[in-house]
Amino acid sequence: MHLAALGLRALLVAGGTALLMPLTAALAAPLDNETCAMLRNERQQLEAAGVRESMAKDPLWSAANLPPARLNDIKRLIELDEQITFRCPPLEAVVATAEGKTEGKTTVIPLPTRKPNAKRAAPAPRRKPAAH
Repeated sequence: MHLAALGLRALLVAGGTALLMPLTAALAAPLDNETCAMLRNERQQLEAAGVRESMAKDPLWSAANLPPARLNDIKRLIELDEQITFRCPPLEAVVATAEGKTEGKTTVIPLPTRKPNAKRAAPAPRRKPAAH
């Protein structure tokens, strides 16, 4: 009887999870470029108002000394950071040439070549077989 109850419980949990998965996927759907631009603009305005500096202070100090409106601004900035980071496409980098002109396409800068590690380049010393 106890094993049957565990099986039923596992079946209910699996079924509930399967029902909620499409809902979470819809909540995390990528946003369109216009919405992302509006979110980035709002984030820039909050940062210009000094909200990021207020956010950098100790949470206990902030709760005791900042007005509720400022705490709401901090909460909104955190929400905007999450939305932009996880639901908006990353911005394309604009690279300036040596003449100071920007190109319409992105330029890939190659990574530097690494020097081989001296310890790894040398073969490992041979060990003598143990005497029996």
